[in-house]
Amino acid sequence: NKDQEQTPRTKGLPGKKDDETLVYEERVSCDGGQYGHPKIFLSVNKHEITVCPYCSHKFLLADKINIKNG
Repeated sequence: NKDQEQTPRTKGLPGKKDDETLVYEERVSCDGGQYGHPKIFLSVNKHEITVCPYCSHKFLLADKINIKNG
């Protein structure tokens, strides 16, 4: 799998908090967004929420919440 940049942290998505990002790949990067921290790569598990150890941003795999891409 190719590493995926995290999707922008946008507001207005139903049921989505500002500190969560819905991803479609099992590998993502996090750089802390506007607050910044060293860029790290995280593995996203479909059975649990992945949390960045620096900024506590949460990554959810789309398949986990039954959203289909396409």
